[in-house]
Amino acid sequence: LRLAQFALEQAADAFLILDPKGRLLRVNEAACRLLRYAPEELLELGWDDLEAGASERGWAQWSERLDKSRELQCEGTARRKDGTTF
Repeated sequence: LRLAQFALEQAADAFLILDPKGRLLRVNEAACRLLRYAPEELLELGWDDLEAGASERGWAQWSERLDKSRELQCEGTARRKDGTTF
């Protein structure tokens, strides 16, 4: 578990771990830099705060797909702290 946590923290890619309701549980430093939030700020947010145009129903559908296939690849538009999107 420590090795996995270390790898997550050292990864160059942004990683966001969410619960089934779309709330953030863990983020790495790359995610903080990309989204321009401090870690403690990000952990107070959820999917709908970061995904431009997201809806609760949308997250529920993604979560259901993830439960069925055990993997999920999706594209979307993210919103940074300053409101800009990418």
